[in-house]
Amino acid sequence: MLTKFKKEVLASIALALGAATFASGCVISHVERVGPEWDVHADEKTLAVDSSPQGNDDLAPLSDEFEDASTLPQWAKLSDVEGWPDEIKKLDVSTANPGNLTLEPYASFWFGDFHAPFLFKKVTGDFIVTTRVLVTGATAEVPARGYSLAGLLARAPHDEGRKNWKEGTENWIFITAGSGDGEGVPQFETKNTKDSSSRLELSPRTLGWVELRIARVGTRITLLRRAEKEDWRVMRREERPDLPRTLQVGLIAYTDYDSLKWDLIFNRVDAYHHRVITDGVPDLISRFDYVRFQRPPVSKR
Repeated sequence: MLTKFKKEVLASIALALGAATFASGCVISHVERVGPEWDVHADEKTLAVDSSPQGNDDLAPLSDEFEDASTLPQWAKLSDVEGWPDEIKKLDVSTANPGNLTLEPYASFWFGDFHAPFLFKKVTGDFIVTTRVLVTGATAEVPARGYSLAGLLARAPHDEGRKNWKEGTENWIFITAGSGDGEGVPQFETKNTKDSSSRLELSPRTLGWVELRIARVGTRITLLRRAEKEDWRVMRREERPDLPRTLQVGLIAYTDYDSLKWDLIFNRVDAYHHRVITDGVPDLISRFDYVRFQRPPVSKR
C-alpha cells in the first residue's frame, strides 16, 4: 500500500512530467502583428487579390457560397475519410443561418497529433483559399471557453487512415478567429505544425465578421486576415518545403480545451482519439459566409 506521502510525491512527479511534456511540445507566443513588417509587401500583392471568381480559374469549382444545402456533401469530413471520431456537434448549410455554413464542434482541439472537426477539399499546387467567418459563443459575442476558434487549415493527407497512422507525422498550418487563452477575449490564432510539433501565436482581434486567407506559392505559406473595412494584413509567413504537392484545405472549428487539457499534458493521443467528449462545455458557433479557392496570379507550380 502506498502511504499518503508517497502518493503525493508520485502525483507531483507525474504532474511535473506532464508539464514538461506540454512545455517541450508547446510554444505559445503573443504577438500584436502591427507595423510595416506585417503589411502586404510588394512581392505579396498577388496574395491580396479579390477572392471573387476570375476568368477560367481551375480552382473556382471548389468554391462554395453556402447558399444551397446540396453542396454540403461535396465537402469531405476528416472523420469519414481517415476514420477519426466525429467531433461535430452541429453542421448545416443555409438552414440555421441562411447563406452560411454553420459549424459547432464538441470539445476538441488541433495541436500536434490531436485532431478536431475538419471539412476539406484536396488542392494540388499553388492556391489561395479565403473564407469570411463570424465566431461567437453560444450566448455571447466571444466564446467563454479557452481555445474556441474557427477558420482555415491546410494539411498533409494521411491516406493510410487512422489504423496505420503514426504519431509524430502530422504536418499542417492554420489561421483561426475566436478566443484562445484569453477566455472571453477576442483573438486570432495561427499554428504551424511540423512532424507533430506545433508552434502557435495569438493576436488580438476586433469583434464581428473577418476574412481569413491561406496562400501557398512554391514552398512559402502566407496567412492573412482582414476585418471589415480594413486592408489585408499578414499574420504569418512560413517556409514549408516538406508539405506534399496535394493538401487537404478547408474549414476547422474547435472548443473547450479545458475539458481536454489533461489529454494534451499527459500526451494521451490514443485515448483522445477513441472518444467524443459529449459531456464537455463547448462554447463555439462558427458561421462561414463562403469559401473561395483560386490560383495565385503568379504561380510557381
